[in-house]
Amino acid sequence: MIKSLLKNIKNSLEKTFGVIFECLKRNLKIVKVVLFIVSFISFSLILSWKFSILIMFSVWTHESGHLWAMKKCGLKTSGFFFIPFMGGAAVQNEVSLVHEDISFIAIMGPIFGAATSFVLFILYLITKNEFIAVSANWVAIMNLFNLLPIGFLDGSKFLRSLIFSINKIAGYAFMLLTVFAGGFALGYFRELIFIYLIIFGIFEGIAILSLEKKYGFVFHKMTKKLVIENFILYCSVVVLLVLMIYFTKIPNTNMYFILQ
Repeated sequence: MIKSLLKNIKNSLEKTFGVIFECLKRNLKIVKVVLFIVSFISFSLILSWKFSILIMFSVWTHESGHLWAMKKCGLKTSGFFFIPFMGGAAVQNEVSLVHEDISFIAIMGPIFGAATSFVLFILYLITKNEFIAVSANWVAIMNLFNLLPIGFLDGSKFLRSLIFSINKIAGYAFMLLTVFAGGFALGYFRELIFIYLIIFGIFEGIAILSLEKKYGFVFHKMTKKLVIENFILYCSVVVLLVLMIYFTKIPNTNMYFILQ
């Protein structure tokens, strides 16, 4: 009975989100403009209009990395959307069943972000402008956060592809752990964003299960060599972002005050 109830709930959710997605698809440009305006206002309410511009610039560079990678993998996209109070999301219209492509798409957002932070850091060294230093710092922090193995974040997607390539059961166990990690983070920090990450992390897990069990799709694994190379890449991006955060922090300065 419980199994039947869960199946009905899953089918209802799939139908509901399918209808919503089709509706959004027909009015894509209007939706993007509305979300852009609402996002700018929402981020401005958090601190200031300067902070809003910085956050949206960081989201734009990050999501551009994902979009570039999606197109490089031959996938059709619908661009990306700003999400009020949260950030943004790049949308692909096709499902990739290649773990190498999935990991590539996941890591390119943070790589674009790390590159942006590095360029801003160089500009800061040239100009000594404190706002540029703060911008480099925030861009690095946002992209480092994205590499955490929590819920729907890029770090979860990237590491999940590596683990699935080694062992499928371990991959599903890792997905479960990322949801628990999101729950722990929610309990500790009490921030709304972790609810979003948990919910979409669960939906993503259901989608992967459906593709394999219901539709019989088979995901293509990476070789052990590629798994190792990708893990080294992940660690390298993390180290670069940590260094950017360290070197762009201005001593004895309130960074929030500069953004007001």
